[in-house]
Amino acid sequence: MFRLKWFEEPREKEAAIVLLGGGMDSLLAGFLARRRTKQLYGLHATYGQKSAPVERWASERIARSLEFSGFATIDLTILQYFSELASTALVTGEVPHISWPEVETRQPRVAEVSLAIYVPFRQGTLFALAAAWGEALCRRYGLDRVWIYVGGNADDVPYFPDERPEFIRYWNEALRVGIAFGSVRIATPL
Repeated sequence: MFRLKWFEEPREKEAAIVLLGGGMDSLLAGFLARRRTKQLYGLHATYGQKSAPVERWASERIARSLEFSGFATIDLTILQYFSELASTALVTGEVPHISWPEVETRQPRVAEVSLAIYVPFRQGTLFALAAAWGEALCRRYGLDRVWIYVGGNADDVPYFPDERPEFIRYWNEALRVGIAFGSVRIATPL
C-alpha cells in the first residue's frame, strides 16, 4: 500500500524522488538532490525489516529537515516473503556483528555479512516503483524530468549486485526506452 504522508504540487519543471532508508546515505543523497532541484519527494519502503519503525521515523525526519515537498511510505510485504525464503537476516533474525577494522580492511567476513542482509531485488523493486511515481508526476504536472536519488555508496558495490554501476546503467537505459511521459533517471551521487 502506498501512503502519502504529505504532498505539494511541483512548481518547477524538474523534481527528484529520494529513496530514503533513514541513514546517513539517505540524508546525503537528499542533500545532493536538493542541489539539483527544490522539488523533492521522499519514498520510504517497509518490507518486514526489524528496524522498520526507526527507519520510517528517521526517513520522515530527513524529509522534513530538508523541506521535501512530499513524503510517502510504501508497504512491500512481498519482499518480506522473499527475504524469509532467502533467509535474509534483516527480517528473519539478528544481523551478524562485524567490527569496524574488518570493514576497513575488507576482510572476507564483510562479504558474508553483506550477503546475510541482502534483500532479494529490493533496489530494483524500489527503482520500478519510484519510476512509476516519477512518470506519473511528469504526466500530471508537465515535468520534463524526475530524478531518482539513491544513497548507496561505492563501498557497497563489491557486496550488493543492485549497487553496481552496470545495474544502474541498465536501469537508466530501460527507463530511457520505457517511459512514455517525461524523463526519469536514476542518480547515484555517492
